Amino acid sequence: MKMGKAANGGRPNGIDQIWVRRDPLTGDVQEYLVVEAKGSSGAVLGHPADGQQMSPRWLFARVLKMAQGTDGRFVETGTNQNRMAAKILHAMFEDTRTIRVRGIVFHCLYGTTNEAQVVHMTDLGEYNQPEVVTAARNAGPVFGGPPQSGISLYSH
Repeated sequence: MKMGKAANGGRPNGIDQIWVRRDPLTGDVQEYLVVEAKGSSGAVLGHPADGQQMSPRWLFARVLKMAQGTDGRFVETGTNQNRMAAKILHAMFEDTRTIRVRGIVFHCLYGTTNEAQVVHMTDLGEYNQPEVVTAARNAGPVFGGPPQSGISLYSH
């Protein structure tokens, strides 16, 4: 686990956990797993202003703010979360799709006292969308024009 619940009990960026799966032989990152955990039977995914929780739009907004490192609500001090966030953004939009970014929701169906009995897992699939960057480079309909030269969404 690369990121989880903060020591003070909070999660400043709204993401419950981020896990990394590595190749056991080389140590290379193969996948980032973004996890949302719902502990009560009636809990549902929220719908804040930047999109439904765990949607590609919602994840992009949070990870971008983490990568920028300018908003203390999105990055815990004393961590390398902004560097990890930049790597996740790169993985989401790189053309080769060598590193997957996947979302999963764990939902306890019987509340917090009996969580070991039944937990439902929903695999939300991959967040990798290199076609968004391709469309932007080609002045496609996603952005309506090419990005300004010299500006990057992420850094290595």
